[in-house]
Amino acid sequence: MITYIRWFFLSLKWIAKWTFFAFLCGIVAIVTIRFFLPILAEMKVFSQWDLLGTSRENTTIINNKEEIIIREDDRLDRIARNAEKSIVYIKASSSESNSLQEQILEATGIIVTNDGLIVTSFLEEEDLSSEGWAYEVMSFDGVWYSAEFLRQDIFTKLSFLRISGSNFSPLSFADSSDFQLGRKVIALEFFDAKNTNRFLSGTIENYDPYFSLAPQFLASTERHQGVFKTSFTGKVQKSGSAVLSYDGELMGILGLRKVGSDIFEYILESNEVRESVARIIEDSFQETFFFGISYTPISPIIAKKNNLAVEEGAWLAFPESTLSTSVLLYNSPAQKAGLRYGDIITKVNEIPITAKDTLSRTLQDVSKDGKITLSILRGTEEIEISLSGEEMSQ
Repeated sequence: MITYIRWFFLSLKWIAKWTFFAFLCGIVAIVTIRFFLPILAEMKVFSQWDLLGTSRENTTIINNKEEIIIREDDRLDRIARNAEKSIVYIKASSSESNSLQEQILEATGIIVTNDGLIVTSFLEEEDLSSEGWAYEVMSFDGVWYSAEFLRQDIFTKLSFLRISGSNFSPLSFADSSDFQLGRKVIALEFFDAKNTNRFLSGTIENYDPYFSLAPQFLASTERHQGVFKTSFTGKVQKSGSAVLSYDGELMGILGLRKVGSDIFEYILESNEVRESVARIIEDSFQETFFFGISYTPISPIIAKKNNLAVEEGAWLAFPESTLSTSVLLYNSPAQKAGLRYGDIITKVNEIPITAKDTLSRTLQDVSKDGKITLSILRGTEEIEISLSGEEMSQ
């Protein structure tokens, strides 16, 4: 009996000893994997052959201790594949009456409704609604459609077409008010029938509140002012390309503006695109806004260089421009209202003109409400000029 009891306690002792030993080995293994191996992997003698783990390319280091492998290329590929059914190729062709040569314009288009409404941005400032133009659209699967040109939104420079059919795959819109500088985006453009779409990764660099979509370096009350600028890993070849978030939502449309021999890239944010789409759906383009002035948006630097009395507003002057552009169009509502070269518009209906609330945007918004009152700084004199919304529509 005593022998059995002694054997029992010896077994317990043996089990406890080896359990403790296994526990210590586990602790040593955890410490080695979590702390020592990452340190050794950083040493040149080990890292050059990748002996202690996978390469650190496409890897995010957290607290210099833990590693998470992030294959960003794979994620971009999934985003592009999910959005590709909404991206189309647009061909606009026109045979000139005095020439046998056919003029062809190309652009990427984006399907925004399931019944075939397409939005795009053409580079050229052509009258694309004239009878001489014919439009064809190719979808992601290589099917060609005859397209009807609906309208161009002069304010945003967006063009709208429609193809016959149903159950198309529209892109969802992101809220561009959530845009942050440094945010990663993807430009998705239609490349060709064989390779379908081409995507480029990029980053939002800044918001330029003074960049105007007018066809010169001067801002205009008839064109949108204020766009996002980005840097992409390559050159986007077609205007109208979709700019997507990493959630696959439309963050904007990439446009190209040509001034002389230079071409400038910009992103028209998704909220502006959404408003333009709403106008075409509601057919609210019939009352077209027209004021008839070009201006220089005032910034603190412009104000300092030209000794202006205010640091914000719209200045009806071009001190540094070599372009022969008139500030006031002849017989325009602005000229009839009494505006002059050198005037500074500081407010519209008591709304201050700033880098955020630009003159063009503010006039677009308040012109629908009837009477418009402009606060003008003319030299040292402050005056007000009023006109009705009917005088600013055509």
